Amino acid sequence: MNFLHHASSSLLCNSIQHVLDSLNMHHRVVHMNDSNGVSSLFSGHPISKNIIYHSLGECSNPESAYLKLAAQFLELERAGKTVLSLIKSDNLPTVAAALKLGLVPCGLITSKDPGGTDVDVVVLNYSSTEPGPVSFTPFPQKGLSDGMLTLRISTRPDGARMFQDHYDSVTRFWSIYPDIPFSQFDKDCRLANLYWLLGKKMMLSIFENKTQELIGRISLRPVVPPRVGDVGYGVFSGFRGKGYASQALKMLSGWLMTDGGFNRLELGVKPENIASKKVALKAGYVLEGISKSRLINQDGTFSDQLSYVKTNP
Repeated sequence: MNFLHHASSSLLCNSIQHVLDSLNMHHRVVHMNDSNGVSSLFSGHPISKNIIYHSLGECSNPESAYLKLAAQFLELERAGKTVLSLIKSDNLPTVAAALKLGLVPCGLITSKDPGGTDVDVVVLNYSSTEPGPVSFTPFPQKGLSDGMLTLRISTRPDGARMFQDHYDSVTRFWSIYPDIPFSQFDKDCRLANLYWLLGKKMMLSIFENKTQELIGRISLRPVVPPRVGDVGYGVFSGFRGKGYASQALKMLSGWLMTDGGFNRLELGVKPENIASKKVALKAGYVLEGISKSRLINQDGTFSDQLSYVKTNP
């Protein structure tokens, strides 16, 4: 067994040395295959020799592939290299496998596919000493429904309606956000599943079951203390005043406090926004305090924030 272990370790070291030697010789890409024939590509950083990019080839079991890659990543780290794994943003199973191994998301970059089309790529950093990212419970694939409304992760077709609502007069009056171009809504809705997988934010669309119409949005942004989130919501013109916002907020809060594993949910409301205050109270949130001059208005002045919270019993 010791001989086999030594032989296996030697093969691993030799393969990693091959990667390092090839990149030092200015080879742009080094191909490697694991025992199942799954290919990996290693490439050098254009500026720093201490950064190595990695990308996984076509693979039916990315979790198994990344488990095998862990030893290679560790050897590269011991050689003083930083390994950045690059994964296309729509390849959620592979992103999930990398996160499970403990890789930490570093952000998104735009790259070119073989046809010259821009594609979004997730960058994840391997480190044997850093703890992996906090994992978030996958949102139900079919969404959440109470029979009247359904909440589901936003998708690209939802972006146009959300862009339209952003410039609705009522929405703009209460909003703390600046002008946002359509391209940003399009991108955010297209990447909504990825954002939640990475723990960046949850973007949900609210649908009226009877008409199947998109009638609003609700979101969650995890904040620095673990298992604490900031909630936002809005119902589109033509569907306000029906109790839909509090209904959606109550439904999402219930899931977050149970399956989602959150311990505390927070939301901020301007004192003059009577409708939003009613939504918070009806959904079971309680007023915790006032933060002076916290929320910006569209004219550049600031309003106080009424801070509402909901905690796990």
